[in-house]
Amino acid sequence: DVVKLDFRACFLSLGPQILKRLALKLQHAAATGQAMDELISRPNHGAKKITALSIIFGKKPCSDDLRPLGQDGRVLRWVASAALPDVFNAAVADSRRSPDATCGSRLLEGAEDWCTETLINFIMNQLGDKVQHLAWEYDGVGINESALTGMTTFLTDAEDDIFKRTGYRMRIAMKKERSL
Repeated sequence: DVVKLDFRACFLSLGPQILKRLALKLQHAAATGQAMDELISRPNHGAKKITALSIIFGKKPCSDDLRPLGQDGRVLRWVASAALPDVFNAAVADSRRSPDATCGSRLLEGAEDWCTETLINFIMNQLGDKVQHLAWEYDGVGINESALTGMTTFLTDAEDDIFKRTGYRMRIAMKKERSL
């Protein structure tokens, strides 16, 4: 059997951490990513994840309580556009409707990939020959369940290693894959 080690609310977790690491001195409190932090700390945040990601990437918030999330997203897209001018210019040349959203996505994907690569290295260093299946998936990895037998602190150790190597605090959830 295969289990998935999934980064919980990956983009919503990375967004505020990127803004905080840049230590931006902006007037809006939203520049801290506080709205993203608050969203992922709520119970059942997963049900609102698609709406939240849409707002972060430029959709107009449908209610006043989501407006700070829109401000966080705007700052993140602005920072990403400034950090990735070649990506922005290519998106403009492609007539993309939201070149800043393209940049925001690319920035978050790069941080996600770095965290995933670090997780894979940790798995191989810790489990070695126990690994019979390892697949890089959208926001985590798939691994044979037997490799994790008896590894009670594996997930927290992996989270700590990712933080130590990347500076990003990611939470990992273990999910059982099901198929017909």
